[in-house]
This record gives sequence, C-alpha cells and structure tokens, in this order.
Amino acid sequence: MNPENHQEPEMTKVAADEDKSAKAPIFIIGGGRSGTTLMRYMLNAHPNIYLLEEACFYSWTKGLKKNKSKYKKRIDNFLNSFSFAWLRIPRAEVALPEDQYNSEEAMKQVFINTMKVKAASLGKTRYGEKNPMNLMFLDKLFEDFPDAKVIHMVRDPRAQVYSHKTMPFSTPSLLMACYAVKSSFRQIHEHDERILPIRLEDLIKTPEDMMRKVLSFVDEPWSDQVLHHDQFSIPGDGIPFPWLNEAGGTRKTKKLKWKEQLSPAWIRLIEKWQKKTMVRYGYAPLELPQEPGALAFTGAILKDIPVLFKSIFQVFVVVTKLGFTDKNDTKRMQQLIHSFNPWAWDTQPEWNAELPTPPELV
Repeated sequence: MNPENHQEPEMTKVAADEDKSAKAPIFIIGGGRSGTTLMRYMLNAHPNIYLLEEACFYSWTKGLKKNKSKYKKRIDNFLNSFSFAWLRIPRAEVALPEDQYNSEEAMKQVFINTMKVKAASLGKTRYGEKNPMNLMFLDKLFEDFPDAKVIHMVRDPRAQVYSHKTMPFSTPSLLMACYAVKSSFRQIHEHDERILPIRLEDLIKTPEDMMRKVLSFVDEPWSDQVLHHDQFSIPGDGIPFPWLNEAGGTRKTKKLKWKEQLSPAWIRLIEKWQKKTMVRYGYAPLELPQEPGALAFTGAILKDIPVLFKSIFQVFVVVTKLGFTDKNDTKRMQQLIHSFNPWAWDTQPEWNAELPTPPELV
C-alpha cells in the first residue's frame, strides 16, 4: 500500500481533533465556593487542556447596545480590564484590526483568540474558561459555542448560602444569598441536557471516578495527572486571590462551617427555599437535636433584614463608584468589585485583605 495512504487517516484525525477543539471549548461554571477552581486546577493538569481563570469576557462586554459604533468600546473594556491583565498575554495577540469590530461574531473571535493564545503559550491544544459568572450568560455562551462542554460544579446549597457571607464580592445577607443561590440553579436547569453536573463532595471523595466522567464528557483521554494537580500546576498561573489559592493544594474535605455558623432556623429556611435543588442533587435535610419553632423562624428573618438593607446600600455605593471610575484603572476596578461585602474579611482572618496589584497590560 502507498505510504501516503497510510498517513491520510492520521492527518484527517489530527484535523478533526483541531476542529473539535475549536468548536468545543470547555467551560466550568457554578456558584461561588462550589469547587470551580479545584476543577480548573485538575483539568489544567491534563497534558492537553488549559482553561482560563475568570477572564470574564461576557461580564466586560455585556450591557452596551448592539450597534457597530459600540463593538470596539465593548472589546476595549475587556482588553483593558484587570481580568484580562491577570492572563498575562499581549493584547495585540488576541485583538482584531479596528475596522473588523462590526459584529457579534467579531467579538466572539476575540474571546476565542484569548482562550486559544493562552493555551498555546503553554503547549496546550484544548482551551476554555472557568468562571462562575458565566452562570448569568448561559444563553449567550451556548449561542456562541453550541457544542461547548459545560461542567457545573455543585455544592450543598446550605454551604453555598453561608459561603456568600465569607466572600468580599458577595453579600453578608442570608436572605440575599438564598436568592442568589436559588437563581443560579434556576438558570442551570434551563440548560440541563447540555451540562454535566459534578458534586464537589463526590469529587473529593472519589476523585478518579469523577474525573474519568469529566474527561469522557469533554472527549479527552484519561491522564493520571489530573489526580495530582498540585504536582502539575503552572507556575505563576491564575489570579492570586486568597480564595483561589486555597484550591491549588491537595484536595481536602471542606470544613462544614455552615453547620456551626448557621442557626437551626436558618438551616431549615435554606432547606425549604432550596428544596428542589437539594432533592435534585441528593442532599438530605440535616438532623437537628430540636426543631425550631415559628418564633425562631421569624426572629431569624427579622434579624437579617437590617443586614439586607445594609448590603443593598453597599451595592448602590459600589455600583455608583464603578460608574465614575476609569475602566482602565485595573487596580481600582478590582478593588471595587471585591468590596460588595467588605465585612467578609472579618470572617477570614487568615486572608490578606490587600488584594494583589494586577500585572501591567501589554
């Protein structure tokens, strides 16, 4: 047989793999503190895969009218953001000529270029992004990438609600946190058939089983490296925020602080308001020594109402400041976005409240 004929199938396979990679980026989504960063570290340990750390493309480019005069401004918001700065790649390598910013398709190409350039710089062929914020843009994400492989990290809703109180970009109000968690799951359920759910608790308990399931879903071969992400991490990669750094080490069971910090009344309220999610993902109600009564429920809600209004006022203040801040001031923008819940730092005394300065944009 002609040797050239032997090579044709392999060449076709390579081309097909490249085409598959271009059409099917991998996205990790999930509520805050649900294990999205851990999943990113594990997948990035794979020889073929690199996923961006919260590039937030849709967050920076949404909200402006879809007309030709605005496309460049929307892209500039992204390319001049602290989110892009932390990627540490030259803007010129992902941007298009200015006269080409005339369509949504052109904007999408900048996002593709960003994922592709960063992955290629690390010798990876499969690309994508980990970003909890993409929960808000699933319709747009699937419009842009119909074949996207989306992994949804799931965590006990009670733990997620409590974790909002401990995160500077979230809220100290349990009422607002309950709404945020319920809303995020509702958006997920609209795309259920296209998304792979992975429970954080299962990932920690049976990591190989879960990662085999994930790699099969994203059409990549098995690699033991995904079980040793702490040994195959990329130096200087990602954003060195304290809550992200925690996931870079060895997998460990999360301390169930919500059991200690939430009152029995709040535990039952969260279980009631998140009932569909808990049933869907197999989370059982917590056994309590004594069931709270009506007065306990009323007291829990009334106690949170001033916190809710304090949080709403803080959101108003931060959003107002954001409106008057130069979008190119990466350090100030980063600081503001992480000050929706400034009281969170008190719950995390081991964290450094002074966030690292974003790298210079090049």
